[in-house]
Amino acid sequence: MLQIDKDSLDRLYRQVPQTERMFRMMLTNAFIAHQQRIIDNLCKPAADRYLAFIEKYRNISQRVPQAQIASYLGMTPEFLSQIRRNLMR
Repeated sequence: MLQIDKDSLDRLYRQVPQTERMFRMMLTNAFIAHQQRIIDNLCKPAADRYLAFIEKYRNISQRVPQAQIASYLGMTPEFLSQIRRNLMR
């Protein structure tokens, strides 16, 4: 996480012009990822969203509480538990 005030960011852009392009690309990528997450939450079945989450975030899926994963996926923890049970069968 990076936090920088507007004046410092403007100064950085003037001193190192390449940083403006880098930050713009980072912001664009974050925006695209956020939009894709919204589309997935609206269009994909819950089980598919969970499976995609596990595939994409395999390294953290065991360390994050299930309630937070459920919230990220737009479902209740109980519904996530039901999905996990069904997938284990």
